[in-house]
Amino acid sequence: MTLKEKHEQEIKDYLTMAESIETATDYNDNHLKWGSSCDSSDKAQFRVAWVKKAEKEFLKKHKKQILKNAAEMIRTYIGH
Repeated sequence: MTLKEKHEQEIKDYLTMAESIETATDYNDNHLKWGSSCDSSDKAQFRVAWVKKAEKEFLKKHKKQILKNAAEMIRTYIGH
């Protein structure tokens, strides 16, 4: 396999991984889930690492809204 072919295959692998992540219905610290099926492939941890990175960035960007939501939940809980 040439260097160019290797690079093209790597790009295809990443695109396939992105599609797999996007179609997942849930995840945890170990694997992605599609309905009741779990990711048992050799790339499961690699995919989860990308998801956790995205989760971290999302939480950082939405920190103020999360705090606002928590405060609203407290008010709702006590009926105010």
